[in-house]
Amino acid sequence: MKIASLFVGGVLMVSAFALAQSPAPRTVPQQAISSSASTMSVASQQELVNQYCVSCHNEKLKSGGFSWTVVDLTHPDRSAEQAEKIIRKLRSGMMPPAGARRPDATSLKNLASTLETEIDRAAAKQAAVSAPNLHRLNRTEYHNSIHDLLDLDVDVTELLPPDAKTGGFDNMAEALTVTPTLMQAYIRSAEKITRLAVGDAQASPTMVSYRVPKVANQMGHVEGTPFGTRGGLAVTHNFPADGNYTFKTDLYYSVTGELVGSALPDPLKDQELEISVDGRRAAVFKIDPAVGEAEANLTTEPIAIKAGPHRIAAAFISKFDGSIEDQYTLVDHTLVTVITANNPRMTLLPHLQSVFITGPLNPSGVSETPSRNKIFTCRPSKPSEEDACATAIISRLAGNAFRRPINAEDMEGLMGLYKEGRQAGNFETGVRLALQDIVASPEFIFRLETLPGNTAPGQIYPISDVELASRLSYFLWSSAPDEQLLAQAQKGDLKVPAVLERQVRRMLADPRSYALASNFAGQWLRLRGLTEIDPDGAIFPSYTQNLGISMKRELELLFDSIVREDRNILELLTADYTFVDQIMANFYGMPNISGSDFRRVKVTDPTRIGLLGKAGFLRMTSLANRTTPVGRGKYILEVLIGTPPPTPPRMCRR
Repeated sequence: MKIASLFVGGVLMVSAFALAQSPAPRTVPQQAISSSASTMSVASQQELVNQYCVSCHNEKLKSGGFSWTVVDLTHPDRSAEQAEKIIRKLRSGMMPPAGARRPDATSLKNLASTLETEIDRAAAKQAAVSAPNLHRLNRTEYHNSIHDLLDLDVDVTELLPPDAKTGGFDNMAEALTVTPTLMQAYIRSAEKITRLAVGDAQASPTMVSYRVPKVANQMGHVEGTPFGTRGGLAVTHNFPADGNYTFKTDLYYSVTGELVGSALPDPLKDQELEISVDGRRAAVFKIDPAVGEAEANLTTEPIAIKAGPHRIAAAFISKFDGSIEDQYTLVDHTLVTVITANNPRMTLLPHLQSVFITGPLNPSGVSETPSRNKIFTCRPSKPSEEDACATAIISRLAGNAFRRPINAEDMEGLMGLYKEGRQAGNFETGVRLALQDIVASPEFIFRLETLPGNTAPGQIYPISDVELASRLSYFLWSSAPDEQLLAQAQKGDLKVPAVLERQVRRMLADPRSYALASNFAGQWLRLRGLTEIDPDGAIFPSYTQNLGISMKRELELLFDSIVREDRNILELLTADYTFVDQIMANFYGMPNISGSDFRRVKVTDPTRIGLLGKAGFLRMTSLANRTTPVGRGKYILEVLIGTPPPTPPRMCRR
C-alpha cells in the first residue's frame, strides 16, 4: 500500500463517513467487509476454539488475562474489543503459542476472517460515533497556529503546561481536558504573545535565559553559530522593542569552583567567547582560566538592537582543528558532566552553560517586524481612516484564527475592544487589544463543531465543509487551515471527493506536512524519548545530545520520504537508504560526509536496513546502561504489530 495513497484514502473514507447526508444506517460495500479467506460456521469456530484454545483461556486459568467465555461467536460484535485482540493475535501468528498444538494456517486465517466480517457487518448497521464537539489545541498545534496567524515563534513550554496523552498521543480530545488554571495560562499567553507580535515601545526590561545541556557536544561547530567557532548555542530571540540589550554568559565550572579550562596546555590557552547578532560580531570575551566562578563577569556593554526576531549566537572562537589532547586524555567528543570534572575522558576546554539576555534598556520605539507586517496589512494616514482599516485587519485575523467566516456579532465585540484600546492609547493599541481577545478566545483555543438543529441522538449528520477543513489541516499540518483551504471550504464543495483529494495531495506536498513525521510518526514510533533520556555518561562517554537529535531526525526523514514519495509503507522496515548528517555518518562509519545538512545515502550494511537497523530505534529500545532484547521485542509487538504482550505474572512469595 502506498503510504500517501493510504493517507488520502483514509481522509476520504473518514470524511465521507462524517459527511453522510442521510440519517439512515451507513451502507458498507460488500468488498469492504468480505475477506479472501473462507468464512466459518459458528459450529466450526466453536469446535476449533474448544480443541486448541479453551484449555488455557478459560474462566479458571485465564491465561494472559483472557477467557473465551467473554466472546459470543454468534455475535462477536457484542464483545468487539476482545474479538479485535483475538484477531490481532491470530493474524500475527502469536496464538496458539509456540510449542502448543496448532491447527493448520488456513483454519486460523478463516477464523480471523470470520470474526472480522461479523464485526464489520454489525458496525455497518450502527449509527456513527461522532467526534467530540470540543477539541482543545495541544501545545504543538497552539504553537503552529500562532506562527501561521502572526508569523511569530513562541516557546510554548514556557507558556503552557504539558499535554496529557491517551494511547501515546497528545492530540486526543478526551485527554485534552481543561482546568481554570489552564485557561488562565491561555489568557496570560495571549497578552504576552500579542505584545510581542505588535511590539511594545514601553516594554519594561526583562531577563530571558537559554541553557546548554551538559551532554550537548561543544567540541565542534554548532549549527546556527558563525563559521570558525566551536560549541555554544544559537537561538532566535524575539526583541519586544528597539533599545539596548545586554548579554551575560555563564561557563561550566568544576566541583571546586574553578573554571573548566583552568589547566589547559599552552597551545589551547587564551580561549575567547564571541557574541553575535544575526551573524555579526557584537562582543568578544577573553577567558581568564585563573578567574574563579565568583569573580567571572562575562557581561557585554549595552548593545542597540531593533525589535523583532534576531539570531543570537554565543560560541568559542576556534583555536584548533581536529582532536585535542589536554591534561587527561585524547578527547574529541564532549563534556559529559561537570560533577565529574576530575575524571578521565573529560576535556578541559571551556564549555558554555547559559546565556542571559536583558532588556530593553531605554526603549526607543518599535521597528517593522515580520509579525507587524502580517498584522498591519493597511496603515491609516489620518484619523478618519482608522476605523475602516481596523475593521479590515481585525476581521481578517479573526477569520483566520476562528477558522470560519466572521459575522456581525463577532465584529461588534471585537471592534468594541479596539475602540477601548484606541481611546486608551493609539491605533496599534486598539488593534492589539482586539487581537489579544482573538487569541484568548475559545474559538481559537478549541476546535468547535456545531450540532445541526433537530438532530436526533445517535443520528448521522453532516459536518460543515469549514469544520472538515479544520479536521484536515490539524491532521496533516498540526495547524490551522490556510486561506486556500478555507476558501475552498466556504464554496461548499470541499466534501466533493475529487476536490477533497486535490486538497489532500496539495497539503501533503506542502512542507508543513512534515508534522506527520515530527508529530504523528514521532509519537507512534516514540521518537521523543531520544532527546528526553540520555545513556549513562560513564559507560558511553561519546554519546551526546547532538547525536540523539540526529538519530531522531534520521527516523523522521525516513518516514517523511516514504510519505512524500508515495512509497510502500512496508519500506519503513525494508528501506535500503537513509538520511545522515556528519554526526550520523561518523557514528555509522560512513566516509566523506561533512556538515549539518542531512542527505540521502545508500545503506550497504545489511544490519542498518529499515527502521529496525537504525541507531535511533536501537537507542529507544535500550536502557541507560545496557541493551534490552526483551524491551526491544515488546516495542515491536506494541508499536509495529499492534499485539502488546500480556502483563508478566507476579512473582509468588513463599
